[in-house]
Amino acid sequence: MDVYYAHSIDGAEKSEWQTLKEHLSNVSKLSGFFADAVGAEQLGIAVGALHDAGKACQAFQLRLEGSPVKVDHSSVGAIVAYGKLCEVGYPLAYAVAGHHSGLSNGLTSEPGLSSLRSKLKKTNLLDAIDATVVRNMRNQLGKSAGKLSRELIEFIQRGMSYSGEIDKEGQFQAYLLTKVLFSCLVDADYLDTERFMAPDNSHLRSATVDSMDGLLAKYDSYMARLCGAAENNELNACRGSVRNQCMVAAKSPQGFFTLRVPTGGGKTLSVVGFALAHAKRHGLQRIVIALPYTNLIEQTADVLRDVFGAQNVLEHHSNYDFEAVDSERTQHEKLATQNWDAPIIVTTNVQLFESLFSNKPGKSRKVHNIAKSVLVLDEAQSLPDGVLKPTLAMLEMLVRSCGVTCVLCTATQPYFKDVWPFKETPQEIVTDRAGFNEVFGDRTYFNNLGILTMDQLCDRLASEKQALCIVGNKTEARELYRGVAQRLEDGVAEELCFCLSTNKTPDHRMRDLKKIKALLAANRPCHVMSTQLIEAGVDIDFPVVYRELAGVDSLFQAAGRCNREGSIKEPAPVYIFECLKEDGTLFGTTSWLAKQRETTRAILRERDGVIDSGAIEPFFKMRYSSDEELDAYQILSMICCNADLESSLEIMPFATIAEKYRFMPDESLPVFVRWGDDAERLYQDMLNVLEPGVLARSAQRFSLSLREREIRDLEQAGYIEELAPFKILNACDGCRIVYDDKVGYRFGEEELLTLVG
Repeated sequence: MDVYYAHSIDGAEKSEWQTLKEHLSNVSKLSGFFADAVGAEQLGIAVGALHDAGKACQAFQLRLEGSPVKVDHSSVGAIVAYGKLCEVGYPLAYAVAGHHSGLSNGLTSEPGLSSLRSKLKKTNLLDAIDATVVRNMRNQLGKSAGKLSRELIEFIQRGMSYSGEIDKEGQFQAYLLTKVLFSCLVDADYLDTERFMAPDNSHLRSATVDSMDGLLAKYDSYMARLCGAAENNELNACRGSVRNQCMVAAKSPQGFFTLRVPTGGGKTLSVVGFALAHAKRHGLQRIVIALPYTNLIEQTADVLRDVFGAQNVLEHHSNYDFEAVDSERTQHEKLATQNWDAPIIVTTNVQLFESLFSNKPGKSRKVHNIAKSVLVLDEAQSLPDGVLKPTLAMLEMLVRSCGVTCVLCTATQPYFKDVWPFKETPQEIVTDRAGFNEVFGDRTYFNNLGILTMDQLCDRLASEKQALCIVGNKTEARELYRGVAQRLEDGVAEELCFCLSTNKTPDHRMRDLKKIKALLAANRPCHVMSTQLIEAGVDIDFPVVYRELAGVDSLFQAAGRCNREGSIKEPAPVYIFECLKEDGTLFGTTSWLAKQRETTRAILRERDGVIDSGAIEPFFKMRYSSDEELDAYQILSMICCNADLESSLEIMPFATIAEKYRFMPDESLPVFVRWGDDAERLYQDMLNVLEPGVLARSAQRFSLSLREREIRDLEQAGYIEELAPFKILNACDGCRIVYDDKVGYRFGEEELLTLVG
């Protein structure tokens, strides 16, 4: 056959189809360009040239013409790569073989995903491929074998802390290089296919954004206006000191940094200034800011859009409503989330790290665009213990070999010194803390109340004019809310008492937070019972805070919601307590909470009950003392096995690692809640559009994440309506309330039997 094709167009002449030669050339060039960011241009070129070589056969050409017979076109390039290059060919083989189905395990198959070994054994596939194509692939690989080998070894050596034999660092580097090459290939393949099949989408990707120079100029202009309007006081002087030290540190070589700034110290804007100046100095491509909670992302992204303009800031998380912006920008942002092609990304820790460890093509597209970036992890203490070791190892290797500068930010900096798998030593940005203790240290004090009964705690809270109480789980928050509401005067509980938890939709929580801030600003009564979702980064200021005993870091995060702006001249109280239930047991008895509390108790015993900043480091040392608990799923052990490089690559279990690595272990699914006028309008839109799924982004603001078991129970009880792809929860079903204004989702409670009205 003279011409082979890669993609067809329904109803078009073959002369309008995309040739295989053109597609391979385009993907090869683009993949090589992407891989050049990590010094692997030739590897990127090779993986692009190999990926669709299996289409050069009669069977695939017939499939383009409508044949129903499936053709394995992905294994061919992998077989040729390994056959010609042996161990150097493994990263290429994994990427090529998985560019549609996903990165597989080396030796063991998963449901729907064959192992690489089984794919490499299918050498009979080569018999059907045009012999000239196979010969050209082998010849090209032979000519570039030396360059490919050098790039592989140089990438691996950049990740090693010392010269010598390939060790566990080298094995992690081989894992990471394969992931990066996979990302480069998948994104290049998608982009070229989109350019041919959907040119309108391809055109939308070329939206104009500012350079780092332009972004830094906008930042300087914004900060000049902000500082010019700010009151000349000690607090703003300290904030200015933080910002100035960030700008000085930005001149440092690339590497690992920490930023420890007290609550209210202007951390967010200061670290953005560092990131911009550092990126400009080192020619970096983008800034990625990752946070633990979606409400923090929305808050941070809103601030950054005000500073830099919406076109420069990509907000990527499941709750973002693309339909709320104009149609062309909507489509551009939807496309940009696929591969993070924007100068400033604001996203979740879950999105970032599960993409880095994923084996799926769609999730992996963005990985190569993390290279040559400033990666800011805000509220770094929130990284989950069970995957802490592999998470830190990934950060270390991104910094060493992918041109990434990483900044860990928090008011309660975790003590990672003995935890870093590869012995990283971050540099602290803010070293001059003159005046910090006077400004930030005297805003609050801790008072340990010990064990209180539920009645005692509710009485204390009801006696306060304004109070925030933070507890360990949703059930506690709900019970406290009801106990306090019963003690308040008629009418007060209705409008001035709140329960915040993930039992409320994001839209519901944001509405409550706006009301709470307005009440506090007007000095009106306000009582809030919340889970820890309010602790990190929520800009709220109470005169008194109650915090159920938890990890020391959580106690300090809670204190950051008390006298935040220093408006109360005397130190304000943060009361620590444990709550005794009617059955004589303490609240918060889950294994996680119990462990954190016991660690805190041990620290307090050592320090004669004193809670101050000196308790943070020993708390983290004790919390992170068990290596097994910091790699609970043996992910790091699977990557860094006791084998030589070739053997470790041969057995690398990419699919199993992706399955095991979870920030949130509980599997949950979104359920749309018909609560509130905006949700009801969106529900009516769902009923009236041809494809309701197009409203999925908008629906997230009105959705809850529920366990599959809960959803099944709701379905059996008749509370769920199916409207594909959505599951709809009716807030009120006949005479039973499943979701209400006060506590949100409440299925399973006795109150469900209460008549409405």
